[in-house]
Amino acid sequence: MHGGCSIPAFGYAHIDGDSISLKAGIISLDGQRVIKVKRSSSFENVKELGEMVANEVLNIGGEQILKEIRQQL
Repeated sequence: MHGGCSIPAFGYAHIDGDSISLKAGIISLDGQRVIKVKRSSSFENVKELGEMVANEVLNIGGEQILKEIRQQL
């Protein structure tokens, strides 16, 4: 998400059989807004899964949170 080390973003991957689930998101600095997305995919598409989840987080409010954080840093 190109946020850097000071951005409160998170990601957690879980392997279940032959698939992988990725839960990721971002939190506003005041903790009032949390954007999270969870998606699953096969191992063959793991790179696309990461890109898809990151883009979805940004599109549903994460980009606005990133802008606000960058203005405060």
